[in-house]
Amino acid sequence: MKGKIYFVAIMFAFLSLPFISKGQGASTDIIYLKNGSVIHGIIIEQVPGQSIKVQSGENNIFVYKMEEIDKITKDPAATSTREDVVHLKNGSVIHGTIVDQVPNQPIKIQTKDNNVYVYQIAEIEKITKEQPAASAKSGSGKGSKFVNKGFSLGVKAGIDLSRVSNEDLPSGMEKVSKIGFQGGFVGNLGFGKFLSVQMELLFAQKGFKIKETESGVTVKAWTTVNYLEIPLLLKFSLPAGPVVIFANVGPSFGIGLTGKIATDPDLGMDQKVSFDDGGLKRFDFGLLFGAGAGIKVGPGLIYLDLRYGLGISDINNVTDAVKNADGYKKNSNRNFGIAVGYLIHMGKQ
Repeated sequence: MKGKIYFVAIMFAFLSLPFISKGQGASTDIIYLKNGSVIHGIIIEQVPGQSIKVQSGENNIFVYKMEEIDKITKDPAATSTREDVVHLKNGSVIHGTIVDQVPNQPIKIQTKDNNVYVYQIAEIEKITKEQPAASAKSGSGKGSKFVNKGFSLGVKAGIDLSRVSNEDLPSGMEKVSKIGFQGGFVGNLGFGKFLSVQMELLFAQKGFKIKETESGVTVKAWTTVNYLEIPLLLKFSLPAGPVVIFANVGPSFGIGLTGKIATDPDLGMDQKVSFDDGGLKRFDFGLLFGAGAGIKVGPGLIYLDLRYGLGISDINNVTDAVKNADGYKKNSNRNFGIAVGYLIHMGKQ
């Protein structure tokens, strides 16, 4: 008889373990109110300086204002599969465990690598409890996700494939794309998770190339114009963790610096591009359409940028009489660009 009683007792204890564990793991936070109340539960959301939302038991949710709270601690005997997640206003997200906190005082969060980071209340947007992602490397404290909000500064470099809009050429001649260099500085000002304004200061080589083959001999002639180019773009970014896909559009202003006309083989016709009457206009204007993708590497974002430039202004510096003559067609720049860049967020991550 005793054996049966022991067996039933052991089975009851075994079957009770999941419920006991659940009860212990559910209440990981202890909230001490100024009126003397002590609440055990899980803080599922916290807005620093304003309020907290506590889940106690299975379905009970209580909201307390910060001025009602004396302090918040962790239950050392409790376990939880969820972790604290601090969302900063600059877009950074830090996973870990919040160390004992006092309302309206700086927040300390300890990450899995045992680093402790301190953030002022003014830096924090909200604090939540989340299940840790299986593949996430929580705890760098330095912002492993792409940050769009705030100011970023960087550089870029690549190539331009250029030509002009007027394709009319004498028989036997054809236009081919001319390869040039582009590169310079990039500044990006984000206004949230998705939108930003990007301004660039670039050195860009544009122009066109003509190829003629006669009697088996091919002669190439090309015009290269070196521009100081200033694009001003509206950028839409779609972040997914450390990866971001983006598209941009906006005007671009160009200032001609120097230029050269050359041939291959050398026919002794090489000369500098003139920005006087009868030459090319020094100022250029067009629209840019682009798209690309990037990934967080180190402190910044490395990205690939594809662009199409649609020139609007006529690059020919000619008189109105020439423009109004029958058969006149303006020439505008057309170019396709591909570049690699690196952007570093200037705010705290």
